Amino acid sequence: MSLELRRCNRAGFAVWLAAVAMCGSLLSGCNDNKNLAPDEILPRASLVDLYNSRAEAIQKLKAKCHVEARMPRMDDQGRPVQGKYDTWSLDGNLLLRKPRDLYLVGRALSDPMFGLHSNRETYWFWVKPRASVEYVGRYDGAGAEQFLIRPDYLLRTLGIFPVPADLWAFRRGDRRDVLQLMAVEVPDAPPGAGRQVKVMLYLVQEVYLERVHHDPVEVRLYDKRGERIVVSHLEDYQVVDGQRVPTRLTCHFVPADATFKLSLSKVSLTAEIKDAVFDHDTVTPPSLKNHINLDAPQTTGDTGPAPGQ
Repeated sequence: MSLELRRCNRAGFAVWLAAVAMCGSLLSGCNDNKNLAPDEILPRASLVDLYNSRAEAIQKLKAKCHVEARMPRMDDQGRPVQGKYDTWSLDGNLLLRKPRDLYLVGRALSDPMFGLHSNRETYWFWVKPRASVEYVGRYDGAGAEQFLIRPDYLLRTLGIFPVPADLWAFRRGDRRDVLQLMAVEVPDAPPGAGRQVKVMLYLVQEVYLERVHHDPVEVRLYDKRGERIVVSHLEDYQVVDGQRVPTRLTCHFVPADATFKLSLSKVSLTAEIKDAVFDHDTVTPPSLKNHINLDAPQTTGDTGPAPGQ
């Protein structure tokens, strides 16, 4: 056999091997793609029905969690220090029960370091390091709109509340579908006023749905000016008691620049939760030195604004 022929045979064999390898790679890729569920474009009415069905099925949750928290640092008087923050990486517990019951506590070596709590009437937040302070207020009180680390905001960004039938809009993004919740405000007309009252319609919440399982993966809350006040990201969904539940949560309180990252384990939607868990006098550590009533009138030289103000 001539030298030229042997070279041609070797070259042809090399091309054949490369072709086989390419086909194997393509077949492997095809098999991988078979394991990935395709995106599903659903009508908006179907998306709302799916979302509401899951939201109504989740009434409570109990879990162990790892908490990574970043919050404004407090001084000796319990006031936020401008530009200073404290961070913790703690183990703790998350318990919630709709509509407003929340228990989130982080511990270091079994010693509670901070807690974010709520029940139907009252919300409170306490932290032991440095300031040893508790902020407490009522949802119908004067301080509710000024305190930006509100527990009910965290609850609202978990994607577990149904969308009202008559106050929602819809838009379809490039990769996600978005449910938009609206609010209506009708200002009081002055007595004897003959003019028409201007009705205000504004956006209060957006829920971003991915297109494989249609799970909520991001939730945003807005104030009346259209500014974001809280943004949450929901990841690593698992089926728990028949429902898809995120096991990694990140909640960022935007103006306060405070962030809670939660990794959940031993999650249950059916475990018993005692009422005492959401009682202010029962769960607040008695050793706290400073107690700040957020509904009390603020005066010059007082304890100052709430965190993030």
